[in-house]
Amino acid sequence: MGGGTPVRWPRVLAPAHLAGAIRRQKNPLEAVHLYDEAPRWYPRSSYRHSDAVHASLLAAASSSPTLLPSLLRRVLRRSPSADALLAASVPHLPPAAAVFVFHSSLPASPAPSWPLSFSAILRRLLSRGLLPEAARFLQDFQGRPEVSIASEDLTMLISEMCRVKRPDLALQVLEEMPNQCLAPERGAYRAIFPALCDAGMLDEATHVVYSMLWRVSQRGCDGDVVVYRALLVALCAAGRGELAEQVLDKIIRKGLRTPGSRRSLRVPMLAVLNIEDAREAIDRALVVRGGRTVSSFESLILDLYDEGRLNEAGNLFQDMCKKGFRPTICMYEAKITALCREQRVDDAIKVLEEELAKNGLVPTVTTYNLLIKGLCDSMQSIKALEYLKRMDKQLGCVAGKETFSILVRGLCSESRFVEAASVMGRMVKSHHRPDRSEFSNVIQGLCSVNRTYDALLWLEEMIDHGETPDVHVWSCLVSSALGVGESVMVAAM
Repeated sequence: MGGGTPVRWPRVLAPAHLAGAIRRQKNPLEAVHLYDEAPRWYPRSSYRHSDAVHASLLAAASSSPTLLPSLLRRVLRRSPSADALLAASVPHLPPAAAVFVFHSSLPASPAPSWPLSFSAILRRLLSRGLLPEAARFLQDFQGRPEVSIASEDLTMLISEMCRVKRPDLALQVLEEMPNQCLAPERGAYRAIFPALCDAGMLDEATHVVYSMLWRVSQRGCDGDVVVYRALLVALCAAGRGELAEQVLDKIIRKGLRTPGSRRSLRVPMLAVLNIEDAREAIDRALVVRGGRTVSSFESLILDLYDEGRLNEAGNLFQDMCKKGFRPTICMYEAKITALCREQRVDDAIKVLEEELAKNGLVPTVTTYNLLIKGLCDSMQSIKALEYLKRMDKQLGCVAGKETFSILVRGLCSESRFVEAASVMGRMVKSHHRPDRSEFSNVIQGLCSVNRTYDALLWLEEMIDHGETPDVHVWSCLVSSALGVGESVMVAAM
């Protein structure tokens, strides 16, 4: 049955067995062949494809954007879990193809509702910067019984509108959410406030903050401190320090629980401070007086690291510990990212090896990935390999495709192609599919160091995975085998 990975067929075929056989196929066409042929080998009454088989088939075809749409049209019309299957496939489809499959599958499929795939398609359109198409897609399906619009969908729309400098439209969407019985998420506020402030719409931003004060009275400033901070800093920068003092006073008073704490409240005099001192005073007032949870500190510390203000973030770290809060792993990951961005990789290593252990935290896969990427970006990919070995020794910390891809790219950028091929070998054994660029870079690199036989093996592996080598890969292989320059071969072709 085909020329792919050999399959040992049982006397009675179960869907789980076929799903596993499909997952082991490197070439998507071989996976489709198994899917089509397997039921013919067994009585119709004893076997029928399940959603697990459908999911395995679509995952195997995810690397082929031309094959995947046709498979989706076949599978979705017979699966009651069509919504989840399409949602998992949307990131691998061109946006136009995803919308077409969604349109064509809605009336024919037995699936009763499609909220997951609707959100996935909307996210796909917005991630490609297709705001008009996303708005049209949202308008076409708004109010239909098969689709329920969630707060996350409108939050994504607001974020994209802010990204293209249209905070006025984003504000209209935010104000419409309560009419749709939807509560705005924190992400919507975090996206719209910087955009309103950058556009000079400070009065509108102040009005939105006043509409949020019920959130403060219920759970304190919490993670919304970065939202309030954006407005307060913008007001001070615009010379409206008195209004900033009034807004800060309202925010903190709403967050303080007891009458005594409200009477003792002293809001800093922001109007007489320069912008840097005002920024520091706002940060301390919000988290030390208004923040009563670790979420308040975490949100502001993450924001400071994102802005590259490492000293202020370190000071808040100390204030947080004094109040009895323990730092979270997200804070250390943000610190590692900021340090690597500043080319302070040695300090980032100390964070992972010393500070995490000191606070009783264990590095996660994300933590290692951030440090490995920082090392590779600073041309220390061999040192990054040591952390891959460390991940292997840590229980429950399994390297994923992202880890291997970062290392392969880093090693290739330093012309360490033999080591890159070794890492990619581990990647394939772990059932992760390398990208075409990773295959091409390793093959061309091996040819450049006269490892033609190894390059041919990776060429075979690339073809087995259903990838088509481009002309540069072929020219490198031929020139390496013949001992001539690649430029001569390209000119000849």
